Amino acid sequence: MVYHAEVIGPGGRIYQCEHNHRTETAAITCARSSRTREMAAMVWQREAVRQAQAAELARQRREAKAAAEARRAADRAAAAARRAAARAAAEQARADKRAAKLAAMSPEQAWKRMTPGERLLRTADLEMETHGEIRTPEAKAAYDARAAKRATLTGGAAASPAAKSPRARWLAVGAAVVMVIVLAVIGSLSSGHHSAAAAAPAAATAGSTPTAAPTPTAAPVPAPLTLTTSVTRKHPFVGTKAGVTVSTSPGARITAVAHFPSGNLKRTIHADAAGLHTFWYPAAGALLGYRVYVTIRAYLHGQKQSSLAWFTPRLRPPPPAPALAPAPASAPAPSSAAPPPAPAGCYPTTSSGNCYEPGEFCPEADAGMTGIARDGERITCVLESGRYHWHPV
Repeated sequence: MVYHAEVIGPGGRIYQCEHNHRTETAAITCARSSRTREMAAMVWQREAVRQAQAAELARQRREAKAAAEARRAADRAAAAARRAAARAAAEQARADKRAAKLAAMSPEQAWKRMTPGERLLRTADLEMETHGEIRTPEAKAAYDARAAKRATLTGGAAASPAAKSPRARWLAVGAAVVMVIVLAVIGSLSSGHHSAAAAAPAAATAGSTPTAAPTPTAAPVPAPLTLTTSVTRKHPFVGTKAGVTVSTSPGARITAVAHFPSGNLKRTIHADAAGLHTFWYPAAGALLGYRVYVTIRAYLHGQKQSSLAWFTPRLRPPPPAPALAPAPASAPAPSSAAPPPAPAGCYPTTSSGNCYEPGEFCPEADAGMTGIARDGERITCVLESGRYHWHPV
């Protein structure tokens, strides 16, 4: 039977001498000798040096790989920046070409050919020129979106980081920790102190019993939002009103923006239970022949719809010349000036004897009544937005 001396070092490492011993007592005596312990320390030190050299070589390889990845990321970022600059230049060229094309048209024709987004941007530019600020929220949002898009395209991709990536930094920290541990082990072996420590962390387990999650109930799907617009009169007479009737889903929030030459007029209201509402606008003399566009937007449950309507004011035709009648020989002087007679065929009339026009208020006593306007158009007295109005049939 042959026995070999064994020395147990830190971390449970075992050194076995090369001497053959006939008895176990001789092997134990050899293991306790200072010579055997010195040989074990030398072997363990050589092994620690080899491990440290291997760790350093692995660290250098990882750093070289991280540097190569950083160079490739920088090249990709530069290429993305060049592509973004090219796209920005192409989009700017297209925008300049379309702006020049619209500038060569008449204002009415250019407005008709514009998209809703371009109309909002034109409104923003006009308000900046007139008031020095953008007052319409929709135009302000479109203006800010255009500025943000230009900044994003011209800014390009993010520049490559000058420092190492987080992964490379963590790898370097790990290699440094390994080196510190190896040096500490070598120092403890050279001083002759042998220690073995073992730590077994205990993991606490939670004793709570998981509860079953409640079954989610399907949320009701909202009905799709609808939007249609119509104008009471496309060419209202100067001095009357033009109504823009909106039909949408009940309770929807409606925003109407009328683009007048003097500026935009914005109104916001919620549709009634029937989903209807009429916006009334005056047909003033300054608008004669000018096409007034009205942008309608409806919002409900995260849905959005838009539409466009217009009207152009016109002059009222002159009344026909009355037939000349022979003057009576003598007529008594009237005591008071009588109101001018209403044109034949219009009814009902106001308290002063004048004819009603579409868009004007009507008394509650005439609710549901159908009559004839001055120009012969049929009108009816209906309730709209809490007031009674004469509406074209």
